Amino acid sequence: MSTSTKPLHLAPSSILSIIGGSLMIISGLVPLAMLGMSGRYGMMGPGMMGPGMMGPGMMMPLQPFMWTAIAVISAIAIGIGAILIIGGYLIYRKPESAGKWGVAILVASIVGLFGMGGFFIGPILGIIGGILALTKR
Repeated sequence: MSTSTKPLHLAPSSILSIIGGSLMIISGLVPLAMLGMSGRYGMMGPGMMGPGMMGPGMMMPLQPFMWTAIAVISAIAIGIGAILIIGGYLIYRKPESAGKWGVAILVASIVGLFGMGGFFIGPILGIIGGILALTKR
């Protein structure tokens, strides 16, 4: 009794979208981690500029704005990354919906180009993946 397995065949659009989305999620998490460290060690980090030069109370009026701006940009980058990963996965699972998810990936990647993260290569991979999904036959 042999079991047949479906060969793993990922479309290039799926691969590129998933990699681009992963980079965007990572780039959304890095600023949050760095900002968390800045609250612990001061604005510049431990040992930079000498003791007490950039302590926790140095830029108090700007701190709530920085937290909010970085949190919003990071949340958008993580959300766009999730769209790219989900879209790439669904293109693989349901190839007949490649056009619909290609559009979603393309739009999300274009939005991601405007400072939302992905180390700049994430949105570019997403754009290429979205275009490949749209041109898939």
